[in-house]
Amino acid sequence: MIQDSQVTSRFHAHAVRTRLLSTFMICAMASCGALAGCAGAQHAGGSRSVRSAPLADAWRQLADGGIASARELFAAYNTPQQPHLIRGEALFGLGKCELAATEPAGDAARAIALLKEASPLLAGSGATGAVETALAEAYLRQRFYELAREHMERGYHFLDGTERVRAAALVAILYEHEGFDALAANWRERAGPFADGAEFTEMRAAILPPAPPRPAVAELPAAPPAGKSAPQQSALVASKPSGARIVMRKEWGAGPPRRKQLEPMGPIKLITIHHTADEQPLVAHSLRDVYDYLRRLQSFHQNGNHWADIGYHYLIDAQGRIFEGRPLAYQGAHAGSGDLNEGNIGVALIGDFDRTRPTAQQLASMKKLVDQLLKSHRLPHGKVTAHSALREKAGLGHTDCPGRYMMPHFRRMFAP
Repeated sequence: MIQDSQVTSRFHAHAVRTRLLSTFMICAMASCGALAGCAGAQHAGGSRSVRSAPLADAWRQLADGGIASARELFAAYNTPQQPHLIRGEALFGLGKCELAATEPAGDAARAIALLKEASPLLAGSGATGAVETALAEAYLRQRFYELAREHMERGYHFLDGTERVRAAALVAILYEHEGFDALAANWRERAGPFADGAEFTEMRAAILPPAPPRPAVAELPAAPPAGKSAPQQSALVASKPSGARIVMRKEWGAGPPRRKQLEPMGPIKLITIHHTADEQPLVAHSLRDVYDYLRRLQSFHQNGNHWADIGYHYLIDAQGRIFEGRPLAYQGAHAGSGDLNEGNIGVALIGDFDRTRPTAQQLASMKKLVDQLLKSHRLPHGKVTAHSALREKAGLGHTDCPGRYMMPHFRRMFAP
């Protein structure tokens, strides 16, 4: 049961985070009606500020707390007939209204959608820093910390002065949250003396509440005693350094499974290695791109293949990040038949390894994950198979999965 003090503490932490963000996000409205926070010189060749007289009243209403009135005024200019800059500013303003509103009236997901729609319309207008920092705030409210950091890092390059320093401070805190201590230290240096001040300490406490240390890869539940079975569950949780971070379904935006189609996993007896065979390893892609890819893959598996959920239990991208796929409580849809999926954990590396090679980070994370799964479920080393070998043994026909460039690594790591 959650105590009143816990509720108060959580609400206070959220309020502190929101207030602190509002002080250093460059989206403070000027009385002249400039696009929030875009007045002044832009860093690194940023273009001129966006100022539009038609929306001056809307910005004033928002600055004075008149969110409903501001929404109406911004919405009136969110039409295809408006010039791109005016419509982009209106969309930006609507996004800021969502962030300014008291939850649950404010909707961070809605803000993200509006801000993303505004971004291309405002390209080259001098608004990049404002849009990126607003997106960072929205993602931070949803606790999508890595996406918040990516947008703040992007916005940093378009800021100057105090706003630039505060942006660097937030990037440092978010890198610390992800467990990248060297990068966090680098961004603290960019923040300068601000990183030693009380405001930075308060920001850090709001975003990084005290928590007990966690292992690089969380300990998986121990196998039940012989002769007994226990319900399987998703085994890995988001983790701190020094290993790969486990990104849970909720964080990458997974849709719900079709529960009527799900089959219970049963006792774990095998781990099968795959490649997705539909993407390059996403080496140059951001975390946001990988999230988008995972959602597309889930949609294809559900709507194209008519499966209950994404087929694999874990997926690993080129950076070595491990993503939770289908919960371990349920059989996957990766091995080739229902009988082969029962008790079989599907681990897929993102990439087509008939055409390119897996990255060192992918291989290291795969080895760590598989070793931990073997230990947790008390499986011998020989209970790891390549998909091709599994299908051949079952007489289901040939597949090259997990790919010709993957197989030498698989044999080296998991040969009986």
